[in-house]
Amino acid sequence: MIFQILRYVFPALLVVLLGINFAQRRHMDTGKRKRFAVLYVLMLGAVPSIAVIGAANGSLEPYFFYLSLGAVALCFFVYRKKLFLFRFRCRDCGRPLSLPQILFDDENRCTGCAESACNAVSEIDWPNLKFTEKAVLCFIRSGGKLLLIHKKTGLGRGKINAPGGRIEPGETAEEAAVRECREETGLTPQKVTPAGELNFYFRGGYSLKGYVFTATGFEGTLTETEEADPFWCAENEIPYDNMWEDDRYWLPKLLAGEPFDGYFLLEKDRLLDYRVE
Repeated sequence: MIFQILRYVFPALLVVLLGINFAQRRHMDTGKRKRFAVLYVLMLGAVPSIAVIGAANGSLEPYFFYLSLGAVALCFFVYRKKLFLFRFRCRDCGRPLSLPQILFDDENRCTGCAESACNAVSEIDWPNLKFTEKAVLCFIRSGGKLLLIHKKTGLGRGKINAPGGRIEPGETAEEAAVRECREETGLTPQKVTPAGELNFYFRGGYSLKGYVFTATGFEGTLTETEEADPFWCAENEIPYDNMWEDDRYWLPKLLAGEPFDGYFLLEKDRLLDYRVE
């Protein structure tokens, strides 16, 4: 009798978990670890679900179900640090968390604590930070001018920036810099060299690692695209007021040919603290 009941209970739980996992895919910037935790539970839960269905219809002996429960319990113990990520109260102040915060926020912080969690770049464990995403920027320099874009889409929409974007799977940073520049401006950069690295942490948990390149040659025709409106700008007339706030602290080093490492703490697009080495 018990197996007849469990044969419906286990699959129902899997369906619920599948729905949660599907919803979590929209929150990968803040809840990647929790999404993978639910995915692990789904895979583990499939084993006793199959066993209980087999025991209910007589195709498997009941002890297979109990063995599967033991195996799942062992896996839960071994991978407990990856699975037990969900809290119902804020890790800092103890206030109850909302359902989205419980399911989609790896930090397990309420809104107030998340916004005030970091006040300086020195408070962030940069060496061990697992960046949410990695991206590139590519500055083409030619005749005392710099290729910039009016960004139309994505992070930084409406600002002036260099051509660039996220690194695709299987792609090197340099390959991404060439591809993004070509896709956004119509120009394929040549003689591409690394210039520096940028590290961004946004209050709320999103983080971005940036690799900056320069190029002294190019081929193609400058073209406006769906992503960007490119233009040439004199290197002594950089429009910092229309760019990300951090640009004014590291871009002069790039123009002077000096390598740099920048660390920036932001709240949305507002720069809170920085360090450039």
